[in-house]
Amino acid sequence: MTFRTTASVIIVILSTLCLSSARDAQSQKEYYADKGVSEAEWGMILDARMPREKIDEVLKSGASISLYFTYPWLKVGYTEQQWLRLRREGLTLEEAPPCLNNHDADAEWAVVHAFLVPGLHHFKRRQYTKAWSMTGIAALALSGLSYGVLTKNGYALAASIGLWVPNALWSSIDIGAQVYRENNPEAARFSTAYDRSRRITLSLVVPIVQR
Repeated sequence: MTFRTTASVIIVILSTLCLSSARDAQSQKEYYADKGVSEAEWGMILDARMPREKIDEVLKSGASISLYFTYPWLKVGYTEQQWLRLRREGLTLEEAPPCLNNHDADAEWAVVHAFLVPGLHHFKRRQYTKAWSMTGIAALALSGLSYGVLTKNGYALAASIGLWVPNALWSSIDIGAQVYRENNPEAARFSTAYDRSRRITLSLVVPIVQR
């Protein structure tokens, strides 16, 4: 078999596989569209690489895909499986009994504390490299802030704030991701790390700020 013939065979095989994959994807999309999954929700599924088993589990619970991706269980200290069980029983979070898991109840505050005191929870978790890095940056930012206030130096104030905010976000987002993985180990299989961390942190922080 010549090189050209071999290349042609490989191209035909790859093309066949691509077409088959495209047909399967379209077939799945149509299947879930019949079950009420919207175009936007299908985009969320693809973006998160959500496995079919998880899609079916969420839909069977009576929840929508868009609701699932707001991570509502985190706001009240439930785990993902607790929330899905409540949905299957026909209960909303407002109708559910209070969560008795202190670790879960304190989880949302860990994110806020991590923002206000970068490195604190990393020390508690013995993640010393991150903890010292965050603490060092925070100390440098506070020193610059103090200098800016005392000398009325606007550049020092701006630089200090510019140093503090990214560091605080790094601390809170990292803790938010860790808390989520601990409470929902199964979901970590299919969501991208950065996007999941960002959405989780916002879902925890925003309700607290609004209280």
